[in-house]
Amino acid sequence: MASNSPLHETRAVSLGGYGSLVPYHGPLSIDPGTPGKSHILHLPLDQPTPEGILNHLDDVAEHLKIDTRRGRLFYSVHYSDYGWNGSGVEQLRQDLQNPFEVGEELRRTLESEYNRELGMHRPCFTILSNAEYGLFYMVLRGGKRYLDDEGEEWEIAYYARSGVLIDQPVLSWPNVEKVVKNDGGPITQHTTDISTESIELDKQLLEGVYPLSQSVSNDADIIGGRNPYSANSADSGDSDIKDSINQTSHLTFRVNGGTIGFENEEAYRVGGMAAYRPVEITMWGHPVVICQPMCDAITN
Repeated sequence: MASNSPLHETRAVSLGGYGSLVPYHGPLSIDPGTPGKSHILHLPLDQPTPEGILNHLDDVAEHLKIDTRRGRLFYSVHYSDYGWNGSGVEQLRQDLQNPFEVGEELRRTLESEYNRELGMHRPCFTILSNAEYGLFYMVLRGGKRYLDDEGEEWEIAYYARSGVLIDQPVLSWPNVEKVVKNDGGPITQHTTDISTESIELDKQLLEGVYPLSQSVSNDADIIGGRNPYSANSADSGDSDIKDSINQTSHLTFRVNGGTIGFENEEAYRVGGMAAYRPVEITMWGHPVVICQPMCDAITN
């Protein structure tokens, strides 16, 4: 479901909105399927402007070794009933600065394509990248900060939550103090359960595929396509994960083993997938459900 807008040629559009699946294709320093409690190290962040968010990412990249490049940092933008998935700090910079305008444009395109009304409300971001000891995350809820009494002049501002999801408490991580700036005091690490879901699927061809420029190199090794999964394929009872699967119309997929070029592939085959939900990380009441969809290329 690629949009006709040039703004979305490298972004994967999806119906679903708040609580939809958040695909992540970067490396992981944690195993979300490990039984027992995981831990969250919170990175405090006041209500920032887009520039403040980018500065925070710069700090985390410098001190906690996250990679903000395309193909390493992934993010999802969700409105009430739709959204898109992007990659890399340069795409993120554009989307942070004008999410209301881009959201309105995309809503008109999708409403015309699907002949249905779509709710917009606030833009919400989920940003993910691998850190030194875990998975860095940032969730953002956008709003308008009015600059005059008439409400004609405004700027975008975000409510923000940021942290690192880790398997075990980190006893010594000096670089964290340069991000948290706690003047040498103890760094609190909270515990969280992680609900994991295995979604079983017989091997089948992926439908509605299109290329995306979301890899570190120029290879099209990440593609967009229709979501083939459903809650009926999930093997446990986490209703939040099941609802998230059902309401997501499209996903991004990493092609196993690279690709010889999108135009040269005959088709793409997809199988099972794991999804996980860190219980204490939410999007203001909506679950954050992370998945890592993959597929195999079928070549002539």
